[in-house]
Amino acid sequence: MKKSLHYSLLLSFLATILLIVTFSYHLKILISPQIQETRENSTIITTELLAEGQNPYSLSHMPENTNVYGILYNLVCFPFAKIFPSTYLLYRSISAFFIFASVFLLFKIIKIFKVRNTYAYIASVLFYSQIVGRGYDFLARPDSLGLFLFLSSFYVVFKHKFSNKSILFALVLSFLAFLAKPYFLISGFYISFYIFLTQSKKHAVIFVSTYIFGFLLLLLLVNTIFETYILNVIFISISASNNSLFHLFLQTGFYLMWNIEIVILLVLIFIFELNTKKLLKILSPEVCFLILSAFLLYTKLGWHQGNFITYFNHLISPFLFIVIFKNLNLIKSARIKNIGNILLFSVLVKMICYYLFFMPSVPYQIAQWNNWTNILKNKNDVYVHPDLSLLAFDQEKYIYDTGQAYYFKYALKYRSYIPNYQKISEDYNKYLENINQMVAEKKFDLIVLEPNSQEVIIPKDSLEKNYYPLQEADVKMFRYTQKLVVWFPVTKN
Repeated sequence: MKKSLHYSLLLSFLATILLIVTFSYHLKILISPQIQETRENSTIITTELLAEGQNPYSLSHMPENTNVYGILYNLVCFPFAKIFPSTYLLYRSISAFFIFASVFLLFKIIKIFKVRNTYAYIASVLFYSQIVGRGYDFLARPDSLGLFLFLSSFYVVFKHKFSNKSILFALVLSFLAFLAKPYFLISGFYISFYIFLTQSKKHAVIFVSTYIFGFLLLLLLVNTIFETYILNVIFISISASNNSLFHLFLQTGFYLMWNIEIVILLVLIFIFELNTKKLLKILSPEVCFLILSAFLLYTKLGWHQGNFITYFNHLISPFLFIVIFKNLNLIKSARIKNIGNILLFSVLVKMICYYLFFMPSVPYQIAQWNNWTNILKNKNDVYVHPDLSLLAFDQEKYIYDTGQAYYFKYALKYRSYIPNYQKISEDYNKYLENINQMVAEKKFDLIVLEPNSQEVIIPKDSLEKNYYPLQEADVKMFRYTQKLVVWFPVTKN
């Protein structure tokens, strides 16, 4: 008993250190005055358009304000954007709130299974450290809100033992999660599939039918209000995805590097305690959801190169931690418990060292940001890289690309499914023609582009004929540095 107490105190102490170093890093990101990931600006500008009384998904804002994420995060941020200045700090603070809410939800879910506080605390801290360590949830993005709603749907059914009311409420939460980030819609299918396997096939069919009908009504309603919503959130997301088996293997390797001790512990529990029938029942909901997540990752989602490790953090980690710590709490074998404590000690120390010595530094370069502000000011019409779009927006300049306009063209191949396809296609071609004409007539006072990028709307030959590169400058972010070139119009001698 005394030895077990010592283990608990030691592991709790290490988890607290990990919590402190993780929050310290999170705080540095939070207060950084500059962009830390290209799509932050797209999210903020979408909300600012709402605050100005505009419809960000209207045809008049396409493809400039293409946004493949949902609208819910922007609606949550909307009242704050009306009151406070539009800064990265504001939006990241809202994201931080939902991160902490998600971590707390995981703690509460694990406690539903009567897991002792030490294990629930360690699981929550490890989950938080993974979100901050390799995700983008803490930026001005909808990831954290979607994750919160995703976990909320499971908390409800776990808490109320899959009662009919809790399932219906969970389905509503999954609809809201879809409006934050589309793939979180799968929580409703997870729950319906589990009902089908373990309880009542009739009820499962009713739930799925209700779910699909409700989802179609939701799409109709949302697309009526935001006329290009389906085009952005569904068609562009599907058509612009770039899949790679190597990318899937790379993510798997990285995830195992972080969680190898947890995976080993899972294997040990399965091997040594499978016959107890109390542990790791293949049809227990958390195991079922873990298997479903792994299936989705390795057949579809994990191949997508637009995300690195995010799907693993959102869809694998919560259920993995629930399975591990629920079953570790039930184990009677002292040998397995001791091995489990050693593995937890190892993963906590590893994560602490990772944060202390290997996490990328967070740039805090006000002078660099002021330099970009000075480059753009006193210019009338500019075409800027998406990393600078919020700076230009704050200077009341017209924004030609908030970060995702390049992908708009991919959705047009679904012409048979897109309402007003002819109008949308014509407007898109006019957008391209207008930019090409402005380049040819040298109407842009300056153009800022990433060199050698494939995601450029301006034709290279026209650019080089009418503009010359005068200046190179960087936008330093915590995971990479974006090199940019400033082009000025060619003038006659």
